[in-house]
Amino acid sequence: MISHDDVVVSLADYEALIATLPLVRRDYPIADNINYCFVGIRRCGKSYLMYQRYQELLARGVSPAQMLYVSFEDERLSGITVQELNRLLEIKQGMTGGAPLRYLFLDEIQNVDGWEHFARRLADMKFSVYITGSNAKMLSTDVASTLGGRFMVKELYPYSFREFLVASGLALSQGLPKSTAEKARVAAAFHPFLNYGGFPEILDVSIKLDYLNNVYKTIFLGDIVRRNRIRDPEGVAVLLKKIAKAVTKPISVNRLKNTASDVGFPMSPATVMNYLSFVSNSWLKSEALLLPS
Repeated sequence: MISHDDVVVSLADYEALIATLPLVRRDYPIADNINYCFVGIRRCGKSYLMYQRYQELLARGVSPAQMLYVSFEDERLSGITVQELNRLLEIKQGMTGGAPLRYLFLDEIQNVDGWEHFARRLADMKFSVYITGSNAKMLSTDVASTLGGRFMVKELYPYSFREFLVASGLALSQGLPKSTAEKARVAAAFHPFLNYGGFPEILDVSIKLDYLNNVYKTIFLGDIVRRNRIRDPEGVAVLLKKIAKAVTKPISVNRLKNTASDVGFPMSPATVMNYLSFVSNSWLKSEALLLPS
C-alpha cells in the first residue's frame, strides 16, 4: 500500500517543479473540454507537454489547488494499484482544504494495471483529464473500447528540425533563413540534428551516442522484450539492425526472415510479423516501411 506521506511529498514536489520549469513551447494545440491521451516513443516530450498545459492553465488563473499532477514513474508511488488511485484525489483535496479538483494530469499511467477504468470514470465525472503512455497498448482496440471515445489520442514525436532550431536558440525571424549568417547557423545546426535526431534532451547531453544507446536499450529491453515476454531477444535485435540499415527504402518480411535465419535465428514470416508489431508498438519503426513479401 502506498504511503500517505510519500504521496503528499510526491505531489508537492511536482507541483513546485512544474510551476517554474523553463519550457520550449511546442505547437500542439489542446482544446478545452476534451480529455487527452498523449502517446509516443520514450523521451519525446510527453511529460513536458503536460507541463506546458499545466503552465497555460496557471497563466489563465487556474489555481494549483484545482490541478493534480501525478507521475507514476515516481518510485515513491511504486506498486500503486488501481484500487488506490482514488486515494490520490482524496489526498490532494486534503492538502488543499477540500478545494474542488478540475484538472488531472496522470503521467505514465499505463504502469498501473486497470488504469483504463479509472480514466473512464474520471471522464464521466467531468474532470479534464490528461494522460500519457509510452507504449501503443494505449492505442489498442481494447483500450479504445474501454475509454469509450472519451479521450482524444494525440501522438507526439521528437523535435522537428524547426523545433530543434527554436530549442537551440536559433529561431528564424521570418520562417526561412534570409541572411548569409542565418543560413550558416541553420546549416551548422542540421548536422547534429541529422546525426542524433530530435529527442529534446539530446541538446543538453554531451555524450549523445551514449544517451541514444541508453534510450534504445530501455525501449528494446522494457517495451519490447520484457513486456512481450520474448524468449529470443537476439533474433529481434537482428531484425532491428536490418531495418536500420534499410531505413531509406522498403524492406520485405521474407527478406527479414532470411536475414535472421542466415545468422542462426530461424523464424517463420508470422513470427517476424509478430516481432515487428511489438517493435511498432514501441514506436521504434513505422509499418509503412514494410512490404508483405
